[in-house]
Amino acid sequence: MKYLTKTLTSLFAFVLVITGAICLTACGDKKSEENPEENPIAITLTVVSNNGTNQYDTYTGKYLSTVLSENDVEINDDNSIGFYLDENFTSPFVNNKLTKNTIVYTKMATLDKITINGSNGVSAKNTSISGEVVLPRSVKYFDQDSTKHDGFKDCTQMTSIVIASELNDGYGYPIFINCTKLNNITVVGDNEDFSSENGVLFNKDKTELLSYPKANTET
Repeated sequence: MKYLTKTLTSLFAFVLVITGAICLTACGDKKSEENPEENPIAITLTVVSNNGTNQYDTYTGKYLSTVLSENDVEINDDNSIGFYLDENFTSPFVNNKLTKNTIVYTKMATLDKITINGSNGVSAKNTSISGEVVLPRSVKYFDQDSTKHDGFKDCTQMTSIVIASELNDGYGYPIFINCTKLNNITVVGDNEDFSSENGVLFNKDKTELLSYPKANTET
């Protein structure tokens, strides 16, 4: 009987030790979750400029539960269109969060081809501009005259244009009158008012075609 009692006592003590160890582990994990800085995950965003080879900048955030967000990183040069991943100008952020290390790309605005007024309206510097035109994300509207001809009228040598995220429809939409060589309009994916597909300008939901480039032969 004494032996049985001693055995039961030892077994009970063993159970208490195991239970305590499990509790310490669980409590430790919970504490780590409540204090993510104690166990940070480093997320690195590397931004590469136009040609895909020159590193533009690198940002690192250290978070466990909220990872790196778009609000945590900015391209210091406002003349960039912002972040994008591919030819569709898809943002690397999902629900405004970056969940893994990634290399993304940005285009820099062609400031030598455009004029930006004091309220962030844009127009062509002159009608002789040619090739691709890239608008910075700071541009909010196309500078139009009283007849609603947009600021890129008669730019017959312009072949494509990239519209960044801040451009909105408060002043209407660009119509590119007499831009005879224009074949592609691209809208950065996070623009709230406009979108593009196959080089054609649409409203955000693609329910209304707004501008069809004269030289576009793909659609």
